[in-house]
Amino acid sequence: NQDDCVAVTSGNNITIDGLYCSGGHGLSIGSVGGKSNNNVTNITFKNSQVVNSSNGARIKSNEGTTGFISNITYSNIKLTNIDTYGIDVQQDYLNGGPTGNPTNGVLIQNVLFQNVTGTAAASARNYYVLCGSGSCSNISFSGVKITGGANKSTCN
Repeated sequence: NQDDCVAVTSGNNITIDGLYCSGGHGLSIGSVGGKSNNNVTNITFKNSQVVNSSNGARIKSNEGTTGFISNITYSNIKLTNIDTYGIDVQQDYLNGGPTGNPTNGVLIQNVLFQNVTGTAAASARNYYVLCGSGSCSNISFSGVKITGGANKSTCN
């Protein structure tokens, strides 16, 4: 797989269960924004593995767009050898990567990372959360343990 293993860019009431993902960009919400339907709600990823991939659990919205991401759960996700971000929530996605300048047009709320565990490569960040001012709320972590990433993890 050379891109997102799963990419939910719009829709609601979707469950992804028992997936094995190797060599891609992980289990993704997004990128959201810039389409006719920019809403993603009630999405669950559970009992899945992400191996030898760029990202593990990922939520990304396009810079400078509008939309809504809500009620997202990542539960019982096992990561192995992730080389960029173990957990990634970013509101600054543009042309394939982060810009470092998050915007707040896509609201992200009620996100749970539960029992997301595993390893990241030394070159990776265990987690990266970059939200625009006031646009992310109720992002929770329970039983999360990602080790190995030597780059400084950030949460903004």
